[in-house]
Amino acid sequence: MKYLMAVIVVASLIRLGRCQELPPAPSSTPAYLRGDTQVHSKTAAFSAPSDKTRHPKLLLALVGAIAFEQTAAIYDARKTEQGLKAGVAVEANTWLVGTHPTFGRLEAKDFLQLGIATSPSVLAYVFHHEGLFLAGLVGPTVLGVKHIQAGRQWQALLDGQPPTESERY
Repeated sequence: MKYLMAVIVVASLIRLGRCQELPPAPSSTPAYLRGDTQVHSKTAAFSAPSDKTRHPKLLLALVGAIAFEQTAAIYDARKTEQGLKAGVAVEANTWLVGTHPTFGRLEAKDFLQLGIATSPSVLAYVFHHEGLFLAGLVGPTVLGVKHIQAGRQWQALLDGQPPTESERY
């Protein structure tokens, strides 16, 4: 009866996962080659990346920043196109597109700028650096805000009013 009770207690402990595993046997292989998660030296500590640095929420944040920027870019490109057709002004940002760009040329320039602005976040995601990833989200967000300001400036010109100070910058 004692043995049956001991077997039941041991089985329940194993089932609940309360038993600890034995540590691995000592090895002559250096810790950094064995794939240990923490390696200590006299001068610095290196920890291998954890799974949380590639959390799906990070990608959701990147997709949200890109969606915001693209929505603002389309708004700006449409207002630019309307302003050019109405003849109220010419495009001030002539880099790669000239003074009378088409919608497609404006979007092509925007994709290039978006690629440059999101590259820090993409590289930080690949190399498991969460802080740099989150800081890199500022780029597409700032581009989106600049597109909203430019679209509002074109709308003010279409309405026959000079743009306000907040629309100029």
